[in-house]
Amino acid sequence: MTKEREQFEEMFALIAKDPFSWLEHAQTMRAAAQPVLQSLLGILHEPQTRPGVRLQKLAYVRGYMLLTGFAFENLLKAIAAKCNLLRVDPGTAHKATPKLTFDARLSARKGRHSLTRFARDLGLALPEEEMQYLKRLEEYIHWGGRYPVPMKADVYAASYSAMRLSFATAYPKLGDALFDKLVSHHFGG
Repeated sequence: MTKEREQFEEMFALIAKDPFSWLEHAQTMRAAAQPVLQSLLGILHEPQTRPGVRLQKLAYVRGYMLLTGFAFENLLKAIAAKCNLLRVDPGTAHKATPKLTFDARLSARKGRHSLTRFARDLGLALPEEEMQYLKRLEEYIHWGGRYPVPMKADVYAASYSAMRLSFATAYPKLGDALFDKLVSHHFGG
């Protein structure tokens, strides 16, 4: 292994276990969602019959919810790192590259994109309204912000029957309050 490769692997391990690296990434995702939100709020009350308005609304809702979902996913991983639940597996002789691993107490459900499961696994006692908000974001991370349909029809049916892909003007305020509460509680401000 080259010296440069060793340095990259050391840097990888330092960043992967550093809660503040995850927190900073969460904050950048949250910041990236803000201009999308402002664009959405600017056309939210425009009639969808006007040319291009429906497409813009869909783009802004999906973009905002996806970026916000990624912000929460990174914030939860920051909390996990702070609790020493993220590790770096140094690899083996056959697989010599280090890899980020999660403590067994953290569920692997939905490829660790399950924000609600992750929050529960971390022992976060969130009110039902906040858990439902995370469930909506989870849906956008899993498929709603990326694809027209998920891999299975029953997931599609469940998403739409529970209205998890809808948007309400209360979501940004709810999301900001939850994000700030989690940062304040786990990182002191």
